[in-house]
Amino acid sequence: MPSRPCLVGLVGGIASGKSTVARAFARHGARTIDADAIAKEILDLPEVRRALAAAFGDVETAGRVDHRKLAEKAFGSEPAAARLNALVHPSVTAEIDRRVAAWTAEGFRGPVVVDAALLLEAGMKGKMDALVYVEAPEGVRRERAKARGWAEDELKRRERLQWPLEEKRRACGHVVANGGTVEEMEGQVAALVARLCPVPKGET
Repeated sequence: MPSRPCLVGLVGGIASGKSTVARAFARHGARTIDADAIAKEILDLPEVRRALAAAFGDVETAGRVDHRKLAEKAFGSEPAAARLNALVHPSVTAEIDRRVAAWTAEGFRGPVVVDAALLLEAGMKGKMDALVYVEAPEGVRRERAKARGWAEDELKRRERLQWPLEEKRRACGHVVANGGTVEEMEGQVAALVARLCPVPKGET
């Protein structure tokens, strides 16, 4: 029995449905960490807002960080994206470590699924016991991005600043196809939980 929860990192292209797959893991006893939600909380810390203003200029609306404004400036080039990541990633990683430590102290030994868009880029691969690539056809991902209100070229623009999809897939030992039915995806997740890190009785 490991001395801490089994850590499973979700990797995939933008709009591949990593959050949907994370929720499926949760239905099978996993605890989940949404790194994007953590990052949004960090962005509103006063010291981070000051750093954002120094790096990118005005990215606020009504006294809060405007994520659309920030995305336009931060995802316009590789150096700009690197500046944002340097501001946010260390705090996100620290919060993930804190949560895992707290659950370890509780005695939880089931799977903890980390849903982080830039998990590989942030150097978190070594912390994971398993990496799962969430696969979805480009057409499906484009439609999902469009449903978010993104412009036609936004998905490609952002993906150019991340690892290529082929490299992400090669880095992972497991794949969940998320371009078909919910039932098909759920079946794959159930099989992975049973194989990678079954939840001990009483620890869900």
